[in-house]
Amino acid sequence: QVPTTAARRRFHPVVYGCFARQTHERRELVILDTGSPEPSPFFAGLDDERVRYVHAAADAATGAKRNELLRRARGSVIVQFDDDDVYCAAYVARLLSALKAADAALVKLCGWKWFDAARAAKDDDVALTRRVHWYDSDRDKTSGFANDCTAAGWHSRKWGYGFSFCFDRRAALDAGGFPATFLGEDYDFVARLLEAGRRCVALADDPNDAVVLHCLHNNNSSVVAKHETYGFSDLDAGFQEPLSDIVRAALGDGTFATKLSAYVDAARRARFEEGEFRA
Repeated sequence: QVPTTAARRRFHPVVYGCFARQTHERRELVILDTGSPEPSPFFAGLDDERVRYVHAAADAATGAKRNELLRRARGSVIVQFDDDDVYCAAYVARLLSALKAADAALVKLCGWKWFDAARAAKDDDVALTRRVHWYDSDRDKTSGFANDCTAAGWHSRKWGYGFSFCFDRRAALDAGGFPATFLGEDYDFVARLLEAGRRCVALADDPNDAVVLHCLHNNNSSVVAKHETYGFSDLDAGFQEPLSDIVRAALGDGTFATKLSAYVDAARRARFEEGEFRA
């Protein structure tokens, strides 16, 4: 499932490409696009029976959109895609396997590689030598910007970041779904599952064979620490499939050249003021 908005339509071809490459055969892509009187030109013109595109002129909170997608889904398991991240072909298969092996209601990544798209979009360094990083929530406790973070803040980063959620649809519905909020709906959703006694598992991606590249640009409401830094070539060496061409193409056509919105700026300020990053 993919919640998206008119402001993020530049990402639509990328997220569809990620879905289309998946090795898991039985799948559908359900998209809810809000905030514009006109539908997405890309998805409205797409001919793929596996894709169900829903457009609504009125905007809605991210949590409310996730609940609508949950309601519309036909499968028994939901795998979330963020419209601005890059997923390798084994992403769905690997998370489904982990969900089954753990006999869990939800699995998610708590360690992943990420790309500093905001700086890369305005960078003169064509080699992009220091724009790929590794984040691990367990290392948040003792290193980097998290030295002063609260226990609650660390817990929210371990169980938040919904870009890699894979969960049982029935368990989600039984827990009441997502809170209808614009920010933090992912963490609060996991909290509901945990409070209901459902098993949730956080695992790190394989840094030598990663399946997700989390991309941070100016319209991300979250921030991520840098625990390791890699050269741009790691997008080919450290992933199941070469990603450098995808990322360079996105940089070349301005996909990541987003501006800091008032909403994202306010969300980031709120997260600092609420003590998530500093005691």
